[in-house]
Amino acid sequence: MSFRDQTLYQRYAVDRHLVLPADLMTHGIVHGKLETEGAGEETLREWSDYVVMYYGRGVQLKEIYITPSMMTPRQWQVLGEATRWAVRSRPVLQNSVWVGGDPRKGEAGGYVCWQGDRGILTVRNPDIRPQDIAVPFDKSVYYRGKEGRVFRGRVIYPYVEAFSQPLVSGQPIRLSLPGATVMVIEMEPGRPRPDRSLQPTALAGASARIASEESGKRLFTASLRVPDEPMQRCDLMVLQEGGAMAGSLGPHWAFSVNDQPVKARQAEGDRWSIDSLDLTPFRGKTVAVSAEISGASGEPFGSPQIRASAWLVADRPVTARPAPRAAIPYPIAQGYRRQTVSLLPETDLSRPRQAVGLTDEDLHHIRAARLSLWAFDSNGEPAYRDKFILLNGHKISPVSANQGRLSAWQRFVIDLTPGQLGFVRRENRIVLTNAPGECYKFTGLALAVRKADGTWAESEIDATVHSSVSDWMYSEGVVFQNDQSGEVFLTL
Repeated sequence: MSFRDQTLYQRYAVDRHLVLPADLMTHGIVHGKLETEGAGEETLREWSDYVVMYYGRGVQLKEIYITPSMMTPRQWQVLGEATRWAVRSRPVLQNSVWVGGDPRKGEAGGYVCWQGDRGILTVRNPDIRPQDIAVPFDKSVYYRGKEGRVFRGRVIYPYVEAFSQPLVSGQPIRLSLPGATVMVIEMEPGRPRPDRSLQPTALAGASARIASEESGKRLFTASLRVPDEPMQRCDLMVLQEGGAMAGSLGPHWAFSVNDQPVKARQAEGDRWSIDSLDLTPFRGKTVAVSAEISGASGEPFGSPQIRASAWLVADRPVTARPAPRAAIPYPIAQGYRRQTVSLLPETDLSRPRQAVGLTDEDLHHIRAARLSLWAFDSNGEPAYRDKFILLNGHKISPVSANQGRLSAWQRFVIDLTPGQLGFVRRENRIVLTNAPGECYKFTGLALAVRKADGTWAESEIDATVHSSVSDWMYSEGVVFQNDQSGEVFLTL
């Protein structure tokens, strides 16, 4: 969802393309043996959010890439009802316009569509924190009516509930969105017929903290009472942000509840990872959650610039009327409301970089050296293999080839041979070369050496992105000149 939204944000909020999102082919709903977005581990609510957000963008070429045998009856119900709604709402959805902030920054955004006096607004909060959003209600979003008219709004997804406040044309529509939420709102002229806004009671008595030990371990502990009620979801989530690129966050947390090991659902991406622990089996109980993660303190490139926070995400019951059986997306959360509670504010977990400042004697007696870098789309086919890493003018290694998915960042650590240790200086110059016709990029260069006493000294990480060519869809940062990258200087 974030990838597609941030792509469309770039096209419409930044580049100002004139073709509407509804007229684009964005690829469809994917859930199959050959490709499964979400890795098949998403909850029904997450699957439903994904389906509804796809249709809420207004796309008129509705593609469905699924393997039927992988679908559950509930997933079929979600897909069927959302598709019926999208088909019947085509005259409105075909006029979609991007609204909101930058998904790359976790800002809320979405799509508003108008056809005459009927409007549909699909918005998403990609952050776990609650957010507000102001949506234009004027000609900038293809509303063509007069200003000052009163409209009523009704949430139709993830639950059904009428707005209590009127919406006035010419004035922004202001919404508060819970964390990690997709919401669809229908709008039409008329005075509001408000429902009572339903909210669960506040959660109290939960706390968490993170501590570090000299061994390099990070220890996470939390104590809370799980509400004694039938929740759709109650997850303790630990978020990590930072590091050079995806995967640089080191191993995931290893959790236990009341001293018994438990497995968390895990996900990671570019500079982030999430561990999600299901607490619904502990309904009505007070739980002590603990976890640890090793920073590999004796090794270089362990876990630089990492921050962690902890949240409780709960879909808690409220007393709501049954949803109407109308042509709307399946109201997956009817009778529930999402609550996100901060248990631990963002906390620095960075492991200090190993000491630098080598002497000539240290350099003369180093026992090992390693170079770390991140590569994107580095192709290992024979035609593209002739690209190399130069250290202070000496060729030390070919550029490593991405494994599996090429169009993704992968980290590589290259061990220098004993014969190459003499190339290392206190001030080191790194250059990467390119093979004819190859399109790749790299970043995150860092160098470390092992001293005679067994400890490591390491450079800072250079976060500059270097791209081998300019006319490439993934090109960014500094472009190679004459098939050579710009010089990267690493100090030990």
